[in-house]
Amino acid sequence: MNTLNPLDAFNLDKYLRAAGGTRPEAFDWSDPGPHLDDDAIFCLCYMMDIESHTIIYLRELLSTSVAEDASITAFLACWAYEEFFHSMTLKRLLESQGVTIDDQRFAELRRRKPSDVLQQRLGAIASRMTRHFPAIHMTWGAINELSTLTGYQALIARANHPMVTTVLSRIIKDERRHFSFYFNQARARLQPGAAQILTSFAVRRFWRPVGSPVRGGPDALRVCAYLFGDRAGAERLAQVDATIARLPGLEWFNLVSRYSLLPSEGAHETPMRHQPVLGAQ
Repeated sequence: MNTLNPLDAFNLDKYLRAAGGTRPEAFDWSDPGPHLDDDAIFCLCYMMDIESHTIIYLRELLSTSVAEDASITAFLACWAYEEFFHSMTLKRLLESQGVTIDDQRFAELRRRKPSDVLQQRLGAIASRMTRHFPAIHMTWGAINELSTLTGYQALIARANHPMVTTVLSRIIKDERRHFSFYFNQARARLQPGAAQILTSFAVRRFWRPVGSPVRGGPDALRVCAYLFGDRAGAERLAQVDATIARLPGLEWFNLVSRYSLLPSEGAHETPMRHQPVLGAQ
């Protein structure tokens, strides 16, 4: 698996100077290539939705003690900006395939998400009770960013489509930098034993695959089955687990591979090509 070496130091100043992310206007859309199959379209819709939801995660994070760390908030500001444009680029890719994205799709998706006010308040309270809360957040981010870029790599391989390869390869470069920040922050903040215990408990108890709290478990399982349902996919997930297991106190980590073994029954219907996909999650 071709990922950024997590042991490489992360240069925040260099990242902030270069931040900007992948934008739709960076690509030539005149030749959209062959039609993607329905499963690939479904995966792209899922990925677009999750990238667009980053601003909601940012709102939740800024209610916790991580907002007091200047390096983290500087990174998060650029991270949210880049993730927003990832969603816009994926939207443009879907539109090039004849998929209509309703303008109200993202607002509707957020309205349908179960209320997390209590969870947000509990997170804010927990962050004030322990100085190790940022270790949990950084570890969580490392898992999700590595899972995300691995999903993009898997979709490139499965779709074997020129525009998908071109667009996702550019997005992956951004996601690698995001992963590097989270991983290096997590590694530093997990040095104390108490941080390792708290983080392991939180991850074991509450972590779910990227996007499943927003799109739902059945959709996440469908995406996972399509992207990682063969031997090559299983190897990709095992490498994610092995990389996260290099963090202090996370030697036990195997949640990404374990999730892929769950049954995928109950996945929602695929949005039909050339039809609005709002409400089809």
